[in-house]
Amino acid sequence: MAMLSLLPGLVQAELLSGPQGALTVGIDSEFEYNSNVGLNDDENGDFIISVLPKLIYRYDQGAVRVDAFAGVRVDEYDDFNDISSDSFRSEVELTFPYGDELYNYSAQINAGYNEITRGDADLQDAVDKEILHLDVNGKYVFTDRYYALAGLLYRDQKTVSGNFDDVETITVPVDFFYRYSEDLSFGLGYRYRTTEVSGATTADSDDHAFYGAAEGRLTPTVDGALRVGYQQRDFEQSTYSDDDSLFAEAALSWTCVQDCTVELSFGREQLTSLATQSVESTYVNLEWDYPIDAKLTATLGVGYEDRDYTDLDTGDFDRNDEIVTVQASGDYNLIDERLWLTTKLSVEDRSSSVDTWDFMQTKVSAALAWVY
Repeated sequence: MAMLSLLPGLVQAELLSGPQGALTVGIDSEFEYNSNVGLNDDENGDFIISVLPKLIYRYDQGAVRVDAFAGVRVDEYDDFNDISSDSFRSEVELTFPYGDELYNYSAQINAGYNEITRGDADLQDAVDKEILHLDVNGKYVFTDRYYALAGLLYRDQKTVSGNFDDVETITVPVDFFYRYSEDLSFGLGYRYRTTEVSGATTADSDDHAFYGAAEGRLTPTVDGALRVGYQQRDFEQSTYSDDDSLFAEAALSWTCVQDCTVELSFGREQLTSLATQSVESTYVNLEWDYPIDAKLTATLGVGYEDRDYTDLDTGDFDRNDEIVTVQASGDYNLIDERLWLTTKLSVEDRSSSVDTWDFMQTKVSAALAWVY
């Protein structure tokens, strides 16, 4: 369960409340078995106990709503004590407008600084990371027929342990839409992304994507957004070959019966890994959410991803990985707006053209989330 999703009950559960907002505390705890903590072919498993006490804040006066939390997560491994960690976690989300007032523009800002110690398949080890991100997304309505979407997405990912490079990306998408009907819009868009890689490598790049787009109610029971076009990755150094490919991203939601939904996402993307590799990723994910009753929700999901890796230190093709994931989870609200129980089973099977990246991972967990 996402951290900020626990905040709806805050109004009824604040420690302090006033014109400046409401403040309360919460704690997340989890017991997990992970069959492959390093995400490599050693496939070493361990039991992990995690606790995250946090301070939670909400402001929802007028047209602005702010949700935020900060805390320190403690992860204790039973056998691999060197991976045990204390890590700072934080997130803040601002939404405008909030409430019944109507505006011809809107914005959502999401930002956070998080320290994470987990296995990384690209790095073949469990590593300490520091991740800083800022996502700003906005909409401006020109007329009843025309509107624009724009964003600024920043991500800085550093590895604290190990001799790995850091990756910093800035992404700027801009879309212009024509409202074809009350439920459906068509448009054209452009996305620019710049990537800087630290260390000895000079594999910085600029990515350009041009695409057509559609969003809204595609059929009476299917909502979603679709973008398809062309993308180019231009490397600053002539040592590396520029890469042209199909660009695609889609997120579709089908309401099959009552509150039951099936969500389909797929796309084709170009990335840069912390192992100094250019990654061309093609993925598809399918998720089924079924609310059994007012307190219990079941989720099933399957996914497939094909990844082509190019070594940016040599410019040579490195490997191809195929990743299949299956997961099942259940969320139960034990005490209304106060206490949640989540159980989850997930399996990842990675097949690679290089034997050392052939492995499986199974995770089984039970988590409790409580808000005062």
